[in-house]
Amino acid sequence: NLMALTNRGLIDANQTNTLTIDLNSAGINDGTLKASNSGILIVKDDFSGAGRWEADGGKIQLDSGVDVTTTGSIKVLNGGELELNSATMTGSNLTIDSSGILDINSGIALSGNFLYSITNEADAVWGGTSFLKMNGFDSFLELGGQDFGTDPANHVGAAAGFSLNFDLTELIIGSGAKLHLADFFDNANRVNHGFGTAEARGKRPDTRRKTKKINV
Repeated sequence: NLMALTNRGLIDANQTNTLTIDLNSAGINDGTLKASNSGILIVKDDFSGAGRWEADGGKIQLDSGVDVTTTGSIKVLNGGELELNSATMTGSNLTIDSSGILDINSGIALSGNFLYSITNEADAVWGGTSFLKMNGFDSFLELGGQDFGTDPANHVGAAAGFSLNFDLTELIIGSGAKLHLADFFDNANRVNHGFGTAEARGKRPDTRRKTKKINV
């Protein structure tokens, strides 16, 4: 691990053997770091830059203590997987298609949108200490969960809403941010409650800008 790395092109983990980035200093990604063709990209060092991160048919794994910050996009596509093991990731938009897999055991912060078309709740895992922080102004958060709300006016929901459902352990809305909750994709949980079909908006608020346990 006696090397530095500045990527301005494409690094693609697309082979049978795992590609591990283990540097002696923080890396810079101004191009694309990608995992495809069932390849695995393991990142053991901090990264900054304006580049893209794409798990496109492969797996990107950030190991413990790693902090990745980019002004570029993060995408999980075509059966790809993004796994954060006690690591943090900051980006613009996070987009996950219907076959993408998310396994988050720490935190993600976004300046843009979080949109996903996943239909299998088991493919979107947020661990007990995980969080999603939305810092953008006029950004969008996809709502995909089944609505188990029993008393929306008083923010009361059923416990079932947080088991085998699309939910977040903690949602943080950053200072000056403005977040729109939207249902762009049918995540197989649309239910007609007498006023049209919609997916879950239930939440249990702690403070004005920090929400614990939210159905999404």
